[in-house]
Amino acid sequence: MSQLDGALAALEATNAPRPSRVDGCGLCYTDEELADLTGSRDAVPDEVVAQVAREVPDHWGDFPGLYRWLAPRIMRVTITQPDLTTFEGQIGARFVDAGWTSWPERTAMTDVFRAWWLATLAIQEAKPPVADVLDFLVSATGELAPWLDLWPDTAMAPLTELVERATPALTAGTPLLGDWLAERPAADDALASWLVAHARPRITDEIALGYLDMLAEER
Repeated sequence: MSQLDGALAALEATNAPRPSRVDGCGLCYTDEELADLTGSRDAVPDEVVAQVAREVPDHWGDFPGLYRWLAPRIMRVTITQPDLTTFEGQIGARFVDAGWTSWPERTAMTDVFRAWWLATLAIQEAKPPVADVLDFLVSATGELAPWLDLWPDTAMAPLTELVERATPALTAGTPLLGDWLAERPAADDALASWLVAHARPRITDEIALGYLDMLAEER
């Protein structure tokens, strides 16, 4: 069992209480979908989990309770079925809206975050892409540096991918990390500085090096 599989299994073994009520928006959800959310957590269809993961809090009578109860499924679907979820940063922000740092299972959540990040950095062309996973982590935790500190020297392909994905947004001033939060952390500038300082010695791709030159000129 991989570290990520173990972390997900540990989170799924937690017993968050069922939400006090599931009276969601009748315009966005069918009666059948709302009924799915009143049964077994494991039986909720992945598509419904993905929709709930992105939904705005005011569409639910007990949003924090529902999100906490469904969190293990939300994390598994987000990690393993990115084509269903997308907008990983939005999901990270929803965890903040739900107050995940006050949950008793917050340590299990953090273990999943860490394992997911390390698994992403260990492969080439990860799905979700490395920039989207980083957006989730920054959105959910409000921090960038702890995740960059975990970057192995050998993870060159994900670094090249991040440079090529992030530089156009960073040089254009387009929000990249934490854009779904009510109060965005100053993560974009910090990421740009980190890339300029740490990426060049680690990568050889000529296109990525050109992007780094563009980024350095903006600093």
